[in-house]
Amino acid sequence: MIVSVSRRTDIPALYHEWFFHRLQAGEVFVKNPFNPRRIRRISLKREDVTGFVFWTRDASPFLSRLDELQGYEYVFLVTLNAYGEDLEPASFEELPAVETIKRLSARIGKENVVWRYDPIILTDRYDETFHLEAFERLAEALSPHVKKAVTSFVTTYRKNKRAFRHFGVKDVDERTKRHLAERLGDIAKREGLRLEICGEALDLEKEGLPSARCISGVYFRKGDTLPEDKNQRETCNCVESVDIGMYDTCTHGCLYCYAAGREETVHKNRNRHSPCHPSLL
Repeated sequence: MIVSVSRRTDIPALYHEWFFHRLQAGEVFVKNPFNPRRIRRISLKREDVTGFVFWTRDASPFLSRLDELQGYEYVFLVTLNAYGEDLEPASFEELPAVETIKRLSARIGKENVVWRYDPIILTDRYDETFHLEAFERLAEALSPHVKKAVTSFVTTYRKNKRAFRHFGVKDVDERTKRHLAERLGDIAKREGLRLEICGEALDLEKEGLPSARCISGVYFRKGDTLPEDKNQRETCNCVESVDIGMYDTCTHGCLYCYAAGREETVHKNRNRHSPCHPSLL
């Protein structure tokens, strides 16, 4: 069983104490997002976990605790782009974020760290030139420390639809996607990176972006033998995993996020329980 930590909230950055508490306990309890009364118990014992996939904006809280993961296989998917506080109120500063990825790679190997330049949002401020310059700058800094990068074009969900209208987020047509994909692919190739596209219905392989499999058995020496996850959106290529965590608990406040809605709901959920209480996540 692959454990996804997590598509629903940033556990490594915000709930690391809770995670290691549950790891020590050997189990975690997960609420069904559509029926909160249904709670599933997930074993976190070494013999039951194929591997962990950690999704995060900031892996730094894990750096001093990696020894506690001894005996487990795992990979980090670390998101780093270059938006300002208008889209990312938490304001992840570029240089410290790059340094964290470097330190993580030095500890666990660059094959176990994937950089996500994700998602690509086009506005008057964040146009194609912005993304090409930002991606090139970050790729140059990170290419010695990661082997693979993943990107995606933003998807509109119920939780981000209002914010997108307010900030003038543009629909990206096929021609724009192909042009930008080709340019990004050229940059990645020049920097020695494999760049993949996540959750995109449009085939961009010829433009340099093969489809990504963000959760893959390849990370855990299972090859491509594991079945695809039928619980994800149709364009997702991830293999089966179980997500731990709870929606509407991430406090980063990224306006494009599909997993967190109104700020008051997020803070209510975060403050309702102790971070180490199993009912929180």
